[in-house]
Amino acid sequence: FRSFSPQLMLSDVESCCTNADHVRKELESTTWHVIHPYSSAEFPGLVDAKASLTATWFLDTFTEANSTWAWVKAPPTDGPHMPKLPHLSSPEEIEAVTKSATPLSALAGSLWLYTGAVWTSNNVGAASFWKDYDAQTRYKHLSGQKDATFRSLTDAQRSATSKEELCPVLLQATYVREFILPRSPMHAQTAGLAESECLDLQRLKVSS
Repeated sequence: FRSFSPQLMLSDVESCCTNADHVRKELESTTWHVIHPYSSAEFPGLVDAKASLTATWFLDTFTEANSTWAWVKAPPTDGPHMPKLPHLSSPEEIEAVTKSATPLSALAGSLWLYTGAVWTSNNVGAASFWKDYDAQTRYKHLSGQKDATFRSLTDAQRSATSKEELCPVLLQATYVREFILPRSPMHAQTAGLAESECLDLQRLKVSS
């Protein structure tokens, strides 16, 4: 990574647990995000396609059944060095970019590294449960089958307990080039860690 930056600085560390069942039943739409510093960029954007390095550790196995994550590399705009950003794009542009998004799946313990702006979402498939339910209801109605009422079904879904196997967890650390201000204060990122762990997180060390 020395060709990327001689001294990467830790910008932020986040842990995310996403309940796939909640996404599919309670959310209404899918949203897309990028990491800092791209997420903080104002119009027209950031003229640096490699301003950051992101390391994502999968603490659980992510599969089609339990993952509502997806990703797509930010396409260039106004030249190769300015990536298109979701918060600076129209709904039509977002739809066009995310058509080629790839579902995120990985084995527990895997590490995903990427540079620059990557659009990610952890709520792909929002409201898909009810779309499937509508299709099933129409089929049962046409075939003369009886079905539970919509109210009883929604009450049952809301009162159901979360299933641990549908709540995978990942840990993400973002590093930025030495001339970019980190997103979070260092003391907030390293609270509760041993000194050696803090040093490892503060700088991405690459063996010579």
